Amino acid sequence: MLFQNSFLIALACSMVVNSAPAPASTGSSGIQVVTNGVSGDSGMTTSYWDCCSPSDVWAASWYPSSVKTGVTGCSAKDKKLTFSSSLKSGCQTGGNTFACSDQHAYAASDSIAYGFAVGKLTEMKSADMACSCFRLTFQSEALSGKQMIVQITNTGTYPDDHHFDLAMPGANTYGEFSSGCQSQFGSSYLWANKVGGVASVDDCDNLPSILQSGCKFRFNWFQGADNQTVSYEQVYCPTALTSISGCVRK
Repeated sequence: MLFQNSFLIALACSMVVNSAPAPASTGSSGIQVVTNGVSGDSGMTTSYWDCCSPSDVWAASWYPSSVKTGVTGCSAKDKKLTFSSSLKSGCQTGGNTFACSDQHAYAASDSIAYGFAVGKLTEMKSADMACSCFRLTFQSEALSGKQMIVQITNTGTYPDDHHFDLAMPGANTYGEFSSGCQSQFGSSYLWANKVGGVASVDDCDNLPSILQSGCKFRFNWFQGADNQTVSYEQVYCPTALTSISGCVRK
């Protein structure tokens, strides 16, 4: 089954003015939970890394009423780019903008991690979801009880209604965007399989050095898991994520 990066899908979304957030409560990890925010107990996670520019690089232009700044994109040399109308996804012909190497999951402790994700939540329109954050609590046996705070920096199409596709170098690449990493870094590396990604933590050493720590996270903290079920609750984005992505909601 092919999952699509939604650069084109997001362009078709209408602008939505985001209502003022409700008061927050503070969870056990110091993260502020949005009262009456989107939450549920039937979410699904997968993982991906296709090197394509996240769709929310353009969020401030698409959703100016809800997002102050879009996600920071990077050049093929991993240099952070200032947003302009000339930016175009590197996974399109003539594109010059890719995912920045630091926009991947990382461990804060044995039980808490931070990261970025493609999101699909049927309760939320794209303008509301852009650069929003969620606390995921893993339910599947391999990661049971562990939590990840993620910021939605990309959108996509998935067969289920509540999906978080976690950004991890060396994970799955999909369909027409499977050559994105070669466009960014060249073909001299052993890139991940379209489905399944790299096979072991040792294979992470065959990726560009700036992606190796993110790849190894997948096998260490994340224990090589995939297709994990989660409960999820909307939270206010911590600076631990916005300082990396550059994307801040109004």
